[in-house]
Amino acid sequence: MNAALAPTAPTGVDGSTAVRVRVPQVNLLPSSVSDARGLRTVKRWALLGVAATVLLVALVYVASALQLAEAQGDLTAAQARTTQLQGQMAEYSEVPLVLGELGQAEQARSLATSTEVLWRPYLDSVRAALPADAALRTLQVTGATPTVSALTPADPLQPQAYGQIAFTAASTTIPDSAAWVDALRAIPGFVDPRIQSVVAEATETTSGFLVTGTVQYDANALSGRFQESEGNE
Repeated sequence: MNAALAPTAPTGVDGSTAVRVRVPQVNLLPSSVSDARGLRTVKRWALLGVAATVLLVALVYVASALQLAEAQGDLTAAQARTTQLQGQMAEYSEVPLVLGELGQAEQARSLATSTEVLWRPYLDSVRAALPADAALRTLQVTGATPTVSALTPADPLQPQAYGQIAFTAASTTIPDSAAWVDALRAIPGFVDPRIQSVVAEATETTSGFLVTGTVQYDANALSGRFQESEGNE
């Protein structure tokens, strides 16, 4: 039982403000009723808290499920792409083998032509360097190959070269050896030209001179055509 003071109504004959007097009020409800009301309030708040928690958990679950579904979709797409790429790899599985064989063939070609000289223009140059009254009789080339190293110089004055051209020529007069040597030296790739001998020779009908000489050729005479083309690829 609770007691409280309640204000009384205003009093006075002339209608003036009277002094308010609080009178005691008594709550006759038993305490069990008040406790029950408080318990119901607590239950309502607890129910609201549980509902909010359940709703939050449900939202988290839904978001996780959506993320899982998206990840599963990405995984499925990636697996499909992998299967497609594996199929393409199987289709072109012979390409690396062919490329490997092609590379080996190119290397073999480079090795086989590493000492190649395009002789036609050089032979024309040798003929052009002959004196006016001389004619080329024999010509022999000795040089390095992919399996044979460059020639060893015959003497200390001879430079290292890839090969040598030995020639003989017939001349009706004694040739100007110095001019001949200068003409051979002017040919790109030719080094150390030498006129080694000039021997008189005569037959029943003609007379003249047999000239023997040599000229070395260096790396500038090599064509290098396949090495250059493969380096530009």
